[in-house]
Amino acid sequence: MKEEDILNDERFTEMFLYEGLTLKKKGIYVLREELGRLGIPRDKVLVKWQALSLQEDIPALLFRWASKEKTFDPQKWKNKMLRRGFESREINLALEMIEDCR
Repeated sequence: MKEEDILNDERFTEMFLYEGLTLKKKGIYVLREELGRLGIPRDKVLVKWQALSLQEDIPALLFRWASKEKTFDPQKWKNKMLRRGFESREINLALEMIEDCR
């Protein structure tokens, strides 16, 4: 299967990270742990995450998700995103974007 590129750790990691971020709304810390349990080395995960971060504007995604919340409490939302594995830098940038829109 590896010879025919059906089993491809690189592609699997890319897809896992993309779907984890965009569909499941998980950040790097949670996704890195999940992939680690599946046997993907941490350094490979971080390289793929950096590439994904260049394609996806993570603070903008966070801003979009926050704007859909019915009741928005910045501190509760920040804690929720931290538990989901996002970096505080990304969360703070999203909160600045929210503040700028008010």
